[in-house]
Parts: sequence; structure tokens; C-alpha cells
Amino acid sequence: MKVVLLLSGGLDSAVLLYQLKAKGHEVVALSVGYGQRHRQELQAAGRVAGVADVRWLLAEVELPQVGALMDPGQALPDAPPDHPSQEVTIVPGRNLALLSLAAAWAQSMGAGGIAYAANYDDAAIYPDCTTSFAVAAKDFFAAFMQLRLLGNWIYTKAEIVEIGHELKVPFELTYSCYSGEVKHCGRCGACRARAAAFKAAKVNDPTEYEVQP
Repeated sequence: MKVVLLLSGGLDSAVLLYQLKAKGHEVVALSVGYGQRHRQELQAAGRVAGVADVRWLLAEVELPQVGALMDPGQALPDAPPDHPSQEVTIVPGRNLALLSLAAAWAQSMGAGGIAYAANYDDAAIYPDCTTSFAVAAKDFFAAFMQLRLLGNWIYTKAEIVEIGHELKVPFELTYSCYSGEVKHCGRCGACRARAAAFKAAKVNDPTEYEVQP
């Protein structure tokens, strides 16, 4: 089946790309600039798509400048990824908006499915990373657009690292930091979650951090 995958450039979506390929799907990777301060992830997405040898599309949309991920004037929380302070990094409706964009691309090219990455751990903070969101979205896109919704939301981030390690995902090409700097800052929730996942999975972390999480 041809699948349009939302490829952020982060660890989770890179692993999902390799999972879909391993299952024999024809993957088209779609990355979206939506005003995020960490546009480094889009460059990472292009690198991952290139190594995986899949078609890569880059789209630009305008979302309301809400939250610390879009407003560089807001400080990023220096706290664990599941700390309530991380709620300032929520971008309201982001996954639904990006999935709708992926669905439009999928229908335009005759694809049968769309896919997005949302690990189980993120559900503690982000409403659109919960299983209930995934189930509702799956039903919606199946009923109204005849598209299957695929994803890895049932796995923890550590489990996703384990799967990626087995599939030989080029983790060193991915980018997870919210700061938007060249190196991962090591302080933000995304860096902390990334480092903790590699440690829990007992897989070597190739990431260069400014400060070790």
C-alpha cells in the first residue's frame, strides 16, 4: 500500500518510516514547516528520507503562534518530559491539522493510508498523542476519506528505540531538540526523553548534546 507518512525528522517518525518499509509499504514522506522554532528537524527529515530512499515532500503551512515551540520569546521548560510545565510546548490541533494535510496528499496520489508517529509516553502531556485521539482519527479518516491510519502510538519511546536499532535506523541523522540549535541542548523535554529512551533501551545514543541530560 502507498502510505503518506508525516516525517518530522525526529526519532519516532524515522523509526516508523523504517517500520512501514519493512512491512512492504511504498512510503511518501511529508514534512511540514508550521512555524516551529526547531526547523532543524526539517533538514533532518530530508536526510532520513534520502538515506531511506523514499520520496520526500516539504510543505509550509501557517498555524497560530501559540506555545513555546512556536514563540521563541517563550522559555522552554528545563524539566522532565512528563512534568506539567511541559504543557507550554503544546501546539493546539497540530497533529489533526498535519494529518488532514497528509490525507489530502494521500488522496491526490491514490495512496491508501497515512501515518504519524506519537509514542505512548507523550500521551502524558499532549492530547493528540493519546490512544483515544488515534482511535478517533483512525475512524474518521476511514469513514470519510477511505484512508487507513497507521502509527506507533502503542509503543514507549524506549521500545521505539529498540525497534529502530533492529531495523538499523540512522539515529544520528534524526533531530529531537526543541531549542532549534545545531546541537541538541540536552535540557528541553524532547532531549531528556530522547536520552532516557536510549538509556532504557540499552542502545548507544549517537546524539551530541550541549549538556548531558
